[in-house]
Amino acid sequence: MRKCLKCGLPENFQGIIIHEDNECNYCKFYEKQKEVLNDNDFLHERFVEQLNQAKAKAKENNAEYDCLVGLSGGKDSTYIIYQLKHRYNMRVLAFTYDNGFATEYGRTNIQIALDKLNVDHISFAMNREKLRKYNQMCTSLFKNFCMMCFHLTHYYSHQIAAEKNIPLIVNGRTKGQILQFADSTHLLEPFEYTSCFEEYEYQMFKKSAEKTAKLCRDLPKIEGEVRALSYFMYHDYDPQEVMDFLEERLGWVKPKAGVAHADCWAHPVAEQLQMGAKAYPIMTGELAYMVRSGEISKEEAQRRIEKESVTGKTVDNKITERFNKEMKMQTKEEDNAKECTRVS
Repeated sequence: MRKCLKCGLPENFQGIIIHEDNECNYCKFYEKQKEVLNDNDFLHERFVEQLNQAKAKAKENNAEYDCLVGLSGGKDSTYIIYQLKHRYNMRVLAFTYDNGFATEYGRTNIQIALDKLNVDHISFAMNREKLRKYNQMCTSLFKNFCMMCFHLTHYYSHQIAAEKNIPLIVNGRTKGQILQFADSTHLLEPFEYTSCFEEYEYQMFKKSAEKTAKLCRDLPKIEGEVRALSYFMYHDYDPQEVMDFLEERLGWVKPKAGVAHADCWAHPVAEQLQMGAKAYPIMTGELAYMVRSGEISKEEAQRRIEKESVTGKTVDNKITERFNKEMKMQTKEEDNAKECTRVS
């Protein structure tokens, strides 16, 4: 399979164009914009500017909060809330959306964070049958259910922000997550900012956003202007330093070594579905960005891809069974048994 000479992305990667010089469109875009993307002083100025605008808008709206931040119990969301409150003096409302895949680990860390952070918090859980229907349709269409989790989290966070006149949502996406599909500055931080749910969905999913929205067309349209801002686009990011900071300041519990996405028990299944559909792991795009930016070598990225690929092919049967039960998915054997029962 043909690959980008510079970052190693395969030719079947989402939206990729490998040019005659064997470099992809994502590498060419990064090369063109890297001066801005690596100017830490400029990025921080842009971040503070957005926060100040949000504070002014919240005051104008007579809003109780300056920003909304999703809280999953993971390291990034907890860290962002701490920094926004203590470093930037923002009035933060924390929001938790129950996607049906939360772990006891995540719930414990949410409670630890709330006990120490002293911020208001609201949570929301969708009707399980409705959620199951959405997840089933998403898995059937995209061969993954993560897009539906993201879609509904974005939807309800924008809905709550609009209802409460909160002008800003701050998320924990990293540079790699944001820039892995970037080949244009359109609605791309720090060049442009989204101002509503539909624009943010486009920033996340590009052309797939319309297909995802159609799966949930029975949800009411969100009215009002809400800006989205990604904290780690404007700040250096070291996962280990973040975890050490939270452990020291809040008593936050680190995940067990080698456990990825400890706040989502279904992540191994998501990786398995990704490998089955694309033959490359979920982190491939982020790793390619890290190669472009010089954080890791192409060889190191390939080593991590191979490791993740093995993980995606060896999912614990108990997790698979739990996922199938949650989604009410059946194996061929179960389908045949039911068919035999009906015939007899």
